[in-house]
Amino acid sequence: MNNRDEYLVALRPEIPNARVSDDMSVEEQFQNRTLRPIAKLQHDLLIAVFHNYIKKHKNVFWSNL
Repeated sequence: MNNRDEYLVALRPEIPNARVSDDMSVEEQFQNRTLRPIAKLQHDLLIAVFHNYIKKHKNVFWSNL
């Protein structure tokens, strides 16, 4: 199990401006160490999902005006 955890952490992209220091809250450290790299890794997928949503619902949005 430990090898899988190490592999998943190694997959995360490095974000140079996501600094973590001891004076940050635990939540902010978690955000900068974990959430930001995962969001950056899945950025293209999130954009594709949003484009798909817009294609499906754009006409519905404009017909309600």
